[in-house]
Amino acid sequence: MFWIPETSTWILVLVTSAIKPFHRCGRLLVVGGQTPEAPDGTRLHPGQIGREVSVEQGYAAARLAALNLLGVVRLALGRLDQVSGIVSTLCFVATTPGFTDLHLVSAGAGDVLSGVFGPEISRATRASIGAVSLPRGNCFLLWATVECQPSSSSAREI
Repeated sequence: MFWIPETSTWILVLVTSAIKPFHRCGRLLVVGGQTPEAPDGTRLHPGQIGREVSVEQGYAAARLAALNLLGVVRLALGRLDQVSGIVSTLCFVATTPGFTDLHLVSAGAGDVLSGVFGPEISRATRASIGAVSLPRGNCFLLWATVECQPSSSSAREI
């Protein structure tokens, strides 16, 4: 069982800016960068993998970013059962130079998606990219493209 956060607390901040948390085009939903942060802004394991943050802590941060992603998907679609597939995920991992086990960190996000949707729906393309730094000092950032059921009355626009 996964706790999927309510996103309404921080979505209100984004609505007033030039950035939106998601964009739906037909059956595709693109969800912008999700980080391992609680609604109050508390960051889980800030820093770089290989310096302040272990691979295991990075994995946990990737899991929280995936849960935040699911909160945005639920906000956009109304219900998670409207997801028919995860098309792709793009994982950014803040690392020290030379760190090469990006996949071990990014697996945290994939494991959450698999646990929620099962192996058929969650199987996706994935890229993991190492970065020197990420917004607000986070160690992980997740983008995703999700395939949805045809638009329903529970879907939202922001």
